[in-house]
Amino acid sequence: MPTVLTSWKDVAPYFGKVSMKNLLLVTSILSLMAFVGCSGSASVALQSITVTPSTATVAPNGTQQYSAIGHYSDGSTQDLTSSVSWSANAGATITAGGLATGITPGATVQIAAAALHLQIVGFATLTITNS
Repeated sequence: MPTVLTSWKDVAPYFGKVSMKNLLLVTSILSLMAFVGCSGSASVALQSITVTPSTATVAPNGTQQYSAIGHYSDGSTQDLTSSVSWSANAGATITAGGLATGITPGATVQIAAAALHLQIVGFATLTITNS
Protein backbone atom coordinates (compact mmCIF):
# COMPACT_ATOMS: atom_id res chain seq x y z
CA MET A 1 0.00 0.00 0.00
CA PRO A 2 1.47 3.42 -0.91
CA THR A 3 2.34 5.90 1.79
CA VAL A 4 -0.17 8.75 2.05
CA LEU A 5 1.33 12.05 3.16
CA THR A 6 -1.28 14.34 4.69
CA SER A 7 0.69 16.77 6.85
CA TRP A 8 4.18 18.04 7.66
CA LYS A 9 4.38 15.37 10.37
CA ASP A 10 4.13 12.72 7.66
CA VAL A 11 6.69 14.39 5.40
CA ALA A 12 9.46 15.24 7.89
CA PRO A 13 10.75 11.69 8.64
CA TYR A 14 11.62 11.15 4.96
CA PHE A 15 14.28 13.87 4.89
CA GLY A 16 16.67 13.09 7.76
CA LYS A 17 18.96 15.89 8.93
CA VAL A 18 17.92 19.48 8.55
CA SER A 19 19.71 21.05 5.61
CA MET A 20 18.86 23.87 3.24
CA LYS A 21 18.19 21.33 0.46
CA ASN A 22 15.85 19.27 2.66
CA LEU A 23 14.14 22.39 4.01
CA LEU A 24 13.42 23.58 0.46
CA LEU A 25 12.16 20.13 -0.54
CA VAL A 26 9.84 19.85 2.49
CA THR A 27 8.58 23.41 1.87
CA SER A 28 7.84 22.51 -1.75
CA ILE A 29 5.98 19.35 -0.75
CA LEU A 30 3.94 21.19 1.89
CA SER A 31 3.05 23.89 -0.65
CA LEU A 32 1.87 21.22 -3.08
CA MET A 33 -0.13 19.51 -0.32
CA ALA A 34 -1.81 22.81 0.54
CA PHE A 35 -2.57 23.41 -3.13
CA VAL A 36 -4.30 20.03 -3.55
CA GLY A 37 -6.21 20.39 -0.29
CA CYS A 38 -4.29 18.19 2.16
CA SER A 39 -4.42 19.11 5.82
CA GLY A 40 -3.45 17.63 9.16
CA SER A 41 -6.90 16.11 9.59
CA ALA A 42 -8.00 12.64 8.60
CA SER A 43 -8.82 11.95 4.96
CA VAL A 44 -12.38 11.66 3.73
CA ALA A 45 -13.10 7.98 3.05
CA LEU A 46 -15.56 6.25 0.76
CA GLN A 47 -18.08 4.45 3.00
CA SER A 48 -20.57 2.92 0.56
CA ILE A 49 -21.85 2.86 -3.01
CA THR A 50 -25.52 3.13 -3.97
CA VAL A 51 -26.54 1.83 -7.41
CA THR A 52 -29.61 3.44 -8.98
CA PRO A 53 -32.10 2.38 -9.96
CA SER A 54 -32.04 -0.36 -7.33
CA THR A 55 -34.47 -2.48 -9.37
CA ALA A 56 -35.36 -2.32 -13.05
CA THR A 57 -37.10 -4.43 -15.69
CA VAL A 58 -36.23 -4.61 -19.40
CA ALA A 59 -37.25 -6.72 -22.38
CA PRO A 60 -34.69 -9.04 -23.97
CA ASN A 61 -32.10 -6.83 -25.73
CA GLY A 62 -33.47 -3.82 -23.81
CA THR A 63 -31.10 -1.54 -21.95
CA GLN A 64 -30.99 0.16 -18.56
CA GLN A 65 -28.53 2.89 -17.58
CA TYR A 66 -27.24 2.55 -14.01
CA SER A 67 -25.41 5.11 -11.91
CA ALA A 68 -23.16 4.65 -8.89
CA ILE A 69 -23.15 7.23 -6.12
CA GLY A 70 -20.34 7.18 -3.56
CA HIS A 71 -21.13 8.13 0.04
CA TYR A 72 -18.20 9.56 2.01
CA SER A 73 -17.31 9.79 5.70
CA ASP A 74 -17.87 13.57 5.73
CA GLY A 75 -21.47 13.15 4.51
CA SER A 76 -20.73 14.17 0.92
CA THR A 77 -21.66 12.19 -2.20
CA GLN A 78 -20.06 11.87 -5.61
CA ASP A 79 -21.07 10.33 -8.92
CA LEU A 80 -18.74 7.34 -9.40
CA THR A 81 -20.49 5.86 -12.46
CA SER A 82 -17.46 6.16 -14.72
CA SER A 83 -14.87 5.16 -12.11
CA VAL A 84 -16.29 1.95 -10.58
CA SER A 85 -15.96 -1.55 -12.03
CA TRP A 86 -19.33 -2.77 -13.29
CA SER A 87 -20.37 -6.42 -13.49
CA ALA A 88 -23.50 -8.47 -14.13
CA ASN A 89 -24.06 -12.17 -13.61
CA ALA A 90 -25.41 -14.49 -16.32
CA GLY A 91 -28.41 -13.15 -18.18
CA ALA A 92 -27.19 -9.62 -18.91
CA THR A 93 -24.14 -7.63 -19.92
CA ILE A 94 -22.99 -4.25 -18.63
CA THR A 95 -20.56 -1.71 -20.05
CA ALA A 96 -17.82 0.19 -18.23
CA GLY A 97 -20.21 3.16 -18.14
CA GLY A 98 -23.05 1.26 -16.42
CA LEU A 99 -25.30 0.50 -19.43
CA ALA A 100 -26.87 -2.94 -18.92
CA THR A 101 -28.43 -5.02 -21.69
CA GLY A 102 -30.88 -7.82 -20.89
CA ILE A 103 -29.99 -11.07 -22.66
CA THR A 104 -31.81 -14.05 -21.15
CA PRO A 105 -35.64 -13.89 -21.07
CA GLY A 106 -37.01 -14.49 -17.56
CA ALA A 107 -33.65 -13.95 -15.83
CA THR A 108 -33.12 -11.92 -12.69
CA VAL A 109 -29.63 -10.49 -12.74
CA GLN A 110 -27.55 -8.92 -10.00
CA ILE A 111 -25.70 -5.76 -11.10
CA ALA A 112 -22.63 -4.71 -9.09
CA ALA A 113 -20.64 -1.48 -8.99
CA ALA A 114 -17.34 -1.93 -7.15
CA ALA A 115 -14.48 0.19 -5.91
CA LEU A 116 -12.27 -2.89 -5.91
CA HIS A 117 -9.21 -1.28 -4.32
CA LEU A 118 -11.38 -0.47 -1.29
CA GLN A 119 -13.52 -3.62 -1.44
CA ILE A 120 -16.72 -1.54 -1.43
CA VAL A 121 -19.58 -2.76 -3.63
CA GLY A 122 -23.11 -1.55 -4.37
CA PHE A 123 -25.81 -3.76 -5.90
CA ALA A 124 -28.97 -3.52 -7.97
CA THR A 125 -31.31 -6.04 -9.60
CA LEU A 126 -32.26 -6.23 -13.28
CA THR A 127 -35.17 -8.43 -14.38
CA ILE A 128 -35.51 -9.44 -18.03
CA THR A 129 -39.07 -10.07 -19.16
CA ASN A 130 -40.10 -13.13 -21.17
CA SER A 131 -40.99 -11.13 -24.27
